[in-house]
Amino acid sequence: MDFKGNALTYGTGTWSSPDNIDPGVSLESISCVSATSCIAVDGTSMFRWLRPTATAITAVSRRPVAGRPVAVRVQVRGLNTTARSATPTGKVTVTDGRRSCQAVLSGSDGAATGTCSITGEKVGRYFLKARYPGDAIFGSSSTRRSTLLKVNRATSRTALETMTTRESTAGFTH
Repeated sequence: MDFKGNALTYGTGTWSSPDNIDPGVSLESISCVSATSCIAVDGTSMFRWLRPTATAITAVSRRPVAGRPVAVRVQVRGLNTTARSATPTGKVTVTDGRRSCQAVLSGSDGAATGTCSITGEKVGRYFLKARYPGDAIFGSSSTRRSTLLKVNRATSRTALETMTTRESTAGFTH
């Protein structure tokens, strides 16, 4: 068992410090029963240490247009996972600071993806961030940097077709 920064390493597993452990409180004990389960005790409470994750925005719709939904694809990977290992579950919230959407995750082998839609109401630049709150096995994570979403003006084409009619006078007398 080894501490590296804010993480605990045991065997092939690495865990993030749970959000609810007060950094000023000393841990009395840490028990790892396997490479997938560690529990820490701080004197008053017991905490399950969660596997760390990485969250990323992997794609947005091409040429987004003002007033129309933009598809945003996200990925959450469990760090230090191997094939056939647990996979992050739940939802990821994507926000531009004013509006948000939630992508439901699905996947396997330690990586999950999801897609949701967010609408840029006006032409301009929006900065998207994504946050995964964690689940029973995996800890929370957020995108490290914002993803730029440039919303464009809708293009329109107007076609004007003119028709010329000829009056035929054949067969008519004035």
